[in-house]
Amino acid sequence: MVLRQQSDTSRSSLKKQKPRDNSRTPMQWNTEKNAGFTDGEPWIAVNDNYKTINAEAAVKDPESVFFYYKKLVQLRHEVPVITDGVYKLLDADNEKVYTYLRLRKNEDETLLVICNFTKETIDYPVGDFVEATQGTLLISNYDDAPQQYADAIELKPYGAYVYEIK
Repeated sequence: MVLRQQSDTSRSSLKKQKPRDNSRTPMQWNTEKNAGFTDGEPWIAVNDNYKTINAEAAVKDPESVFFYYKKLVQLRHEVPVITDGVYKLLDADNEKVYTYLRLRKNEDETLLVICNFTKETIDYPVGDFVEATQGTLLISNYDDAPQQYADAIELKPYGAYVYEIK
């Protein structure tokens, strides 16, 4: 009797859960029918933008998110502090900008990571959180990101910046 009651409870809780179908669509591989996802009929509709936004187009475009992630993976292999460093959160109360350091204590290797999570440009006071006066840009999602920073940096909308601090 108890087991049956649990299964009835489990079924009713499943019915109350929201479906996730509206948060996912078939993978957009290319410009072919159904975005190359299937020869059959997908039970979730393919997004209308599959002709321009798809995996095949991304691997041909050096400015795509695909290539940006390749650069991030390459950095992870080339810069030991990314995997071996200690994480230190900065400006913890800021809900718009996520800032942290990756440090290696025995070596003079530090990375400063700054991410603007808003659609606005923000003048960010880096000097309030980091004593080092010189940082060199390793990667950003903006081509015209400041190569070095001073006491402040202009963060572009949804901008991500990784600086090596000396």
